[in-house]
Amino acid sequence: MGTNATYREPVDPLALRDERNPGRFSTSLCAGLSILAAFTAERPVRGIADVADDLGMGRSTIHRYATTLTALGYLEQGSSRKYRLASRGADIGLAMLDSLALRASARGHLRALRAATGHTVAIAVSVGGDAPVGGDAPVAGRAPVEEEAPVEGETLYLDQLRGHRRGQYAIDFCTGIGTRHPIDRTAAGKALLARAAFGIEDEELIRGRRALGAAILDRDGAAIAAIEVAVPSATLARAELVGALGGPLARAAERIAAELAGRGAGPGARQGAGWGARHGVRQGLGRGSGRGAR
Repeated sequence: MGTNATYREPVDPLALRDERNPGRFSTSLCAGLSILAAFTAERPVRGIADVADDLGMGRSTIHRYATTLTALGYLEQGSSRKYRLASRGADIGLAMLDSLALRASARGHLRALRAATGHTVAIAVSVGGDAPVGGDAPVAGRAPVEEEAPVEGETLYLDQLRGHRRGQYAIDFCTGIGTRHPIDRTAAGKALLARAAFGIEDEELIRGRRALGAAILDRDGAAIAAIEVAVPSATLARAELVGALGGPLARAAERIAAELAGRGAGPGARQGAGWGARHGVRQGLGRGSGRGAR
């Protein structure tokens, strides 16, 4: 399953000039970055004339920048002499993700969650649209949330640790680092929308995959991220997800929240030991519970 990227309008370098500090704005740098931004999921391979027309720049100028970007490893040229993004371009995005406090705080807890369940775990945030993340979504007895209508916005996956169990690999590729999907089709996205409820993904994203998500809340009770555990659908039936995975998933969510807020403060204290209990998740549930029977 590929990403669900949206088309971006070409950027006019001159339109971004800071008139208050004209001497500090590099039009050349902006033009080079605009060329990189012209390559999208929908248009991954592009020629000089194509990019020049989109950006309103001369072909010779685009060719000079493209040659430089290729030499630096940010673009590569195929046999058709057209260009595509090269692997070095991902380094910037991955470095940004590595710098996020959320991702850094969650990594150890994700490892523990994977060890407890044996399945693939991931953390994601909401991007774009008007999704009511942190809103007052009704939750009754911490029942899994179901979205009745499509919701604007996407789930952006910041990190993923692949599970060790047999058959796991086939369901992992769709939620790798940096992938984006409609927020109402992923377990993490549904948890973000519902805040305190579990989000259940039942093969909406990819056939053969089920997942359970739980939100990470800030001091005010707003969802700032969500974590999820994904399993092959043959491993657990939909009705077994909460019983088998809910305990360790809820504990991991509250521990990440506590670390983000500071030891013993903020959402960690707010969620605390009562977060799972308020919504029907006993602390003893978890590893091995409800597995194998479909």
